[in-house]
Amino acid sequence: MNYRFSIQYTFLFVLLSAFLLTLHSCKDHSCTDGEQNQFETGIDCGGPCPECGLEPDPDPDPDPDPDPMDDGCMAAMCAKIDDVAWSAAAPTVVESPDALSITGMSSTGSFITLIHNGPFVVGSYSLVDPSVGSFSVDTLIYSSTYGTNNANITFTTFDTINRVVSGTFFFDAALQDSTNLRNITDGSFTELSY
Repeated sequence: MNYRFSIQYTFLFVLLSAFLLTLHSCKDHSCTDGEQNQFETGIDCGGPCPECGLEPDPDPDPDPDPDPMDDGCMAAMCAKIDDVAWSAAAPTVVESPDALSITGMSSTGSFITLIHNGPFVVGSYSLVDPSVGSFSVDTLIYSSTYGTNNANITFTTFDTINRVVSGTFFFDAALQDSTNLRNITDGSFTELSY
């Protein structure tokens, strides 16, 4: 083997090794990846992870007083649309002299809007005209106005001093001139500012 050929192979080996090392170092390491890495002293234990030999706490943060609205959704506004989970991370609340409008947009671009035309106090209220619940997807707007009148919003918190609302909702909605219902159930909104 000549000297030039040897240099080329050495250079190629170093380049390939650097590439593989970079590729491996870009991998997300965690304490649950099933590998001993990131200075762990065992597989997924020691170093930055919990000590080896310790059993993880099955419920590290038990909630002694669970929220009755908490069904596992961690977003500020949640519901089920025809039994499919829906959530909005940052819903908006707009107050007008006679109404409160709550609108949430999911990560897929669908909307739920609740318009409450009633007293600004804790309680349960119908979401039927003049109040309304709607679900919008693409260009279609399903409204409780065209549903079965099975529509309700309950305010568990209506703080007009700190301007915060929390509560639950459900409604059946349809397109105008349609009998095809969308069922919005298990709705909740938590500590929304207005």
